[in-house]
Amino acid sequence: MDEQSIFYKKGGDLYEWNSINGTTLQLTDFDKGSETSKEQSLNYLERQQLELFEITNKRKEKRDLSAAEQLEREKFLPKKIHIGSKSVHQIKIDPSEKYIIYTLVERAKDDKTIIQDYVTKDGYAKDINARPKVGKEEDKYSLHIYDIEKREVTDLQIDELPQLNKIHNYLENYGVTSYSNKGVIFHGPYFNDKGNIAVMEIKSLDNKHRWLAQIDFETRKLIPFEHQYDEAWIGGPGISSWNEAPGNIGFLKDVNTCYFQSEETGFSHLYTYDFDSKKKNALTN
Repeated sequence: MDEQSIFYKKGGDLYEWNSINGTTLQLTDFDKGSETSKEQSLNYLERQQLELFEITNKRKEKRDLSAAEQLEREKFLPKKIHIGSKSVHQIKIDPSEKYIIYTLVERAKDDKTIIQDYVTKDGYAKDINARPKVGKEEDKYSLHIYDIEKREVTDLQIDELPQLNKIHNYLENYGVTSYSNKGVIFHGPYFNDKGNIAVMEIKSLDNKHRWLAQIDFETRKLIPFEHQYDEAWIGGPGISSWNEAPGNIGFLKDVNTCYFQSEETGFSHLYTYDFDSKKKNALTN
């Protein structure tokens, strides 16, 4: 990534400002609408009009020509990415400036809990809006890669995360035989200094799992290399007990070694993972 560019987020989209020539380039174009083909949008009356009247056909041909010209111009613009009711949660460009990694979130319905306040100035009880109850539906997060040159979007899957649908012990005590994860939240990516290794931190929304995974930009897949699990609650120093906050993650100067913390022994310790040897090493004990 060159030092003459500044990347910033505005209105949910990512922009690049060049400090040398002063130009601004829009890199993403997220659209709240849904993708619908023009053919599908034609109703019966429109099709009948086109069949019966020559003038409507000519007008349509003119519109189609303008649309073709517009499509040609759009080749030089970022791809319009339809996200519907979702919103952009995080967005980051990789050091090579070839890919944009972003997460989307679909907010769950926020049903507030209403409680009564009996200690009031006028003596009348009043309703107070409190936090939703613990069993409320969770927000839904998804991870995506946008290839800037090819103008292609890939949805990264989490199916290969170890023990994603593990049945927790307390559920087994109730005779539960299957479990479907409640979803995950993503943090990152974290890049090494060379810019060729990207790591995502992934936490389960039930607060029992934490994964670290490498993004393979060639195959567009997540490659997990670290899995942490706590039957009670994943967390601790350098890990964060709040799933919306990232843990302690980074790279050493050798660019091939990632460091992180884990409580796999019962205490929080510092570990490294070498991407060349694929080996994990404990630095503290």
